[in-house]
Amino acid sequence: MKKRTQPPALSSGYGLIDSHCHLDMETSQDDIDDIIRSAEQCRVHTIITIGIDLASSQRAVELAHTYPGVYA
Repeated sequence: MKKRTQPPALSSGYGLIDSHCHLDMETSQDDIDDIIRSAEQCRVHTIITIGIDLASSQRAVELAHTYPGVYA
């Protein structure tokens, strides 16, 4: 897993939304818990993950059901 850097500090009460990501990708499956945790630590409170075909879209929906704050 790549080392992630912290974003600039946000004012209290604010968070970020990742409006387009691919959590369904095979390369991220081993690190999915770490990816979600890292996003939360960086104050990303909502993640919208998308698919590119039926199988990856179904995986995106599974992830949305598994992780609070993740939507497909």
